[in-house]
Amino acid sequence: MSIHRNRLIALSLALVAALPAAAQYPGSKPVPSSLETGFNAVSLADVRGWLEKLAGPEFGGRGTGQKGFDLAAQWVADRFKEAGLKPIGPNGDYFQPVPHERTSVDASATALTLGGAKLGFGKDFVVTGGDSEISAPVVVITPAADAALTAEQRAELEGKIVIIDTRGLDSIPAARPGRGGAGPRPAIRMTVVKSLPTPEPSVRYNPGGANPGGGPRPGGFLSGSITEEALTSLMADEKAWSNGEKPYKESAAKATLTVKVQTENVGIPNVVGLFEGSDPELKNEVVAIGCHLDHLGTRNGVMYPGADDDGSGTTALIAVAKMLQANPVKPKRSILFIAFTGEEMGLNGSRWYSDNPLIPMEKTLALFQMDMVGRNEEKPNEKAEDNEDTIHLVGSKRISTGLHEHVLKINEHVNFQFEYDEEGVYTRSDHYNFARKGVPIAFFFSGLHPDYHQPTDTPDKINYTKLLNAAKLAYLLVSTTADREKMFDKDVSGGG
Repeated sequence: MSIHRNRLIALSLALVAALPAAAQYPGSKPVPSSLETGFNAVSLADVRGWLEKLAGPEFGGRGTGQKGFDLAAQWVADRFKEAGLKPIGPNGDYFQPVPHERTSVDASATALTLGGAKLGFGKDFVVTGGDSEISAPVVVITPAADAALTAEQRAELEGKIVIIDTRGLDSIPAARPGRGGAGPRPAIRMTVVKSLPTPEPSVRYNPGGANPGGGPRPGGFLSGSITEEALTSLMADEKAWSNGEKPYKESAAKATLTVKVQTENVGIPNVVGLFEGSDPELKNEVVAIGCHLDHLGTRNGVMYPGADDDGSGTTALIAVAKMLQANPVKPKRSILFIAFTGEEMGLNGSRWYSDNPLIPMEKTLALFQMDMVGRNEEKPNEKAEDNEDTIHLVGSKRISTGLHEHVLKINEHVNFQFEYDEEGVYTRSDHYNFARKGVPIAFFFSGLHPDYHQPTDTPDKINYTKLLNAAKLAYLLVSTTADREKMFDKDVSGGG
């Protein structure tokens, strides 16, 4: 390749990088001149940079209650501040604490004795769950034999310490300690792994503020190196083991496990900010726009980046704030920004907000929610390339036909191809808690794909043009809704 050609390519790439934003889809109408500056204020490079940060290792998958989520919440709050949003949290900052109960294992009081070997928490084994005192026979079984157990054989393991022996395997199957389900079950299941995952606290929504006690069933992991020595000791007396008629080995000797946990009530925040309206009276009413900041976090040592779910929605939320800031014409009503916590745990953050609103619900015209707006839908009978410009519009007809018609009209300036209320997701994201309070909602969702809730939901697979166009549509919607003469008529019942 010649030097001259290299220069031409470099110049072309520089010109592309300098473009302010992705263009609307073919057939779209021109944007109103009063909103044009903001509409073009955010670039593809901007949204890519924000999303790579959100889904990067620093935030560890943004698990509710994990350190990575706290770091991500502060980072989003900093972006809100940069965009000129007003802090409206109860403590004068950008955070609305949502009450949760966080349980961590007390390493100093947690111990396992296995085959005469005393093992240390965090070094030789890790466990999850609540306080436990277990003294039981040990059963050792391979992953393949475990998967093939009959119901009768599985019942024989009730109350025992089951060790999933992966020694000698090239790859270790995904393990979920504390297998659930009804019927007989082991006292604890522990999987042998080459390297132990970092212990993470368990978290659950606790709106009452009191410690309900209990906790999840215990489960855990054993270090492969220490397990070799411990199991050798346990197997010293060959008569202690079954004669091979069963698909597992069982010791007559008992192992003991003591688990002690520390429980605290914590406030894990929604990130909230207000873009104040320009009208002295109407600014007391708001148009809400939301996403959820949390994802699955780091589980058993594996990070779930959540680039699409919902790093894409969080990125779009930041983009809308930047667009509003850049536009010289400000909306009459205020725009309420919320990045919810605990969505993956049961819509916890939005449930708390809707029951404890910072702006009265009767003064909230609508909520526009963005959850997974960065991928092309992909199904067995539907290719990703067939969905370059499609997005799902969910719930917009449930409370107000006026809201639905408004979305269709404003979309003419972006020209998404809408698919309506598919896949039964109406109750599965944070908009639902606003709908149950009677607030008209529109939920934007680009569809499911094979990386949903997988460690492979990474930034390199995002359709950044779609993400940015989702933000552009949301910007136009909140701006024009904030300038309406009156609230939307609620002419449909049963939305919640």
